[in-house]
Amino acid sequence: MDKVIKTMEERWDQHSEKYDANHQGHISDEDLARWNHFLETHIGNEKQQKIFDVGCGTGFLTTKIAALGYDCQGLDLSGGMLGIAEKKARAQGLTLEFMKGNVADLPLADASIDTITNRSLLWTLLEPQKALKEWLRVLKPNGRLLCFCSVGKMDNSCHHYEQEIEEKLALKGAAASDYCRQLEQAGFGLVEAVLLEGIHSHHGNSPWYVIKGRKI
Repeated sequence: MDKVIKTMEERWDQHSEKYDANHQGHISDEDLARWNHFLETHIGNEKQQKIFDVGCGTGFLTTKIAALGYDCQGLDLSGGMLGIAEKKARAQGLTLEFMKGNVADLPLADASIDTITNRSLLWTLLEPQKALKEWLRVLKPNGRLLCFCSVGKMDNSCHHYEQEIEEKLALKGAAASDYCRQLEQAGFGLVEAVLLEGIHSHHGNSPWYVIKGRKI
């Protein structure tokens, strides 16, 4: 497993410089405004809560959450992606802490985080249950998990890794109900999938959802 994770890390390091251009360069101003609206709606009004963005990549959610006034930190496996995230934060005048690490083994104390966020992460996990249970561990009682996912069948020709790794990705192309089932199996309560109306995917017509759960 360590060898596979290292391969995944190297892949994202190699593609870090091109990632924003390929995945975020097509986001319209209208969509960016919608993201701000949905983040505030689902995170809530308490700006002092501690938010941890797992698998933060180049900091799309992390910087937006911080710019909205929340206390937010980010973590990612790829040092290359984190380097881009740090540059973006500095360019926006944001003081953010980014950490390098595995989303299934967080450097955080039990019950220390109010809200965990992620974007386009769940389908990339080799062991989603292990990661979800780890997130449950670090959440405070009644803490929330917000997984922002573009949901829909992926083009089989779209491979991020070599075939051996792709075959291990249990949630690639999964339905919203499959994501919800994973959260419930990990022990989250009040699980639901909420459609993010108006958000467009660069992958085509795949709708965006936020898959929500609470530590009950």
